[in-house]
Amino acid sequence: MLKSKSYYFVFTLFLITFCITNSNFRVSESQLSKLMRIMANDFKSIKTKVITNEKLPDYQKKYKKIITAKASADSKKGEHYTEYAQLFLIQYDRFYASEKAMQKKEFNSLVSTCIRCHETYCPGPLTMIKKLKISPE
Repeated sequence: MLKSKSYYFVFTLFLITFCITNSNFRVSESQLSKLMRIMANDFKSIKTKVITNEKLPDYQKKYKKIITAKASADSKKGEHYTEYAQLFLIQYDRFYASEKAMQKKEFNSLVSTCIRCHETYCPGPLTMIKKLKISPE
């Protein structure tokens, strides 16, 4: 009994040490997942700029990768993913081209586009995405 506890302790200690010291011991992130994380951070910044009427950065070139970015093996793009991605790009163009008076409305429409896609694919970040909407004044 004491011998099995010793093995368990040594194994646990080895596993903890390995995980702490091996910086390559991470699950790799797909291109699409990385892009989505970048977009989430961008959208937080864009939301602030819309609220404060600041000049908007143009991320159109970066966001076009949404169509070609590879998903992980676990979360495959479904048959309607490309349609959602194209709709996102169209809505982004509308938002970016909108007059200052319409930016809040167009931004919320853009966020709604993200919500519709995430209700179908990868629902995990839905709560965070919904919080991006700008509440009416």
